[in-house]
Amino acid sequence: MNIPKPGDFPVGSVESRAAMRLQLSNQSGESRVLEFVSHISRPWRGSGAEPEEWNRAPRVIEQSWDDGVMRILYVPPGMAEDKARKVAEER
Repeated sequence: MNIPKPGDFPVGSVESRAAMRLQLSNQSGESRVLEFVSHISRPWRGSGAEPEEWNRAPRVIEQSWDDGVMRILYVPPGMAEDKARKVAEER
């Protein structure tokens, strides 16, 4: 079945708006995940001395919002991304 797209109709037309509503109603409703992979170390900003493993161990920082999650994966120098992901998940 061919589903109409808003671009199939003149801009601002009733048909264009109806096609957009149809597209939006067909969305799955799943939450979105935005992931960044960083190989850049960050300076220690915590209280006390910098932990020994601070820039030597992978870590994941997650922030949630209404309809999704932002995830930052830090990969230390010399470590493969897949290994860093596995180590970070075990923590």
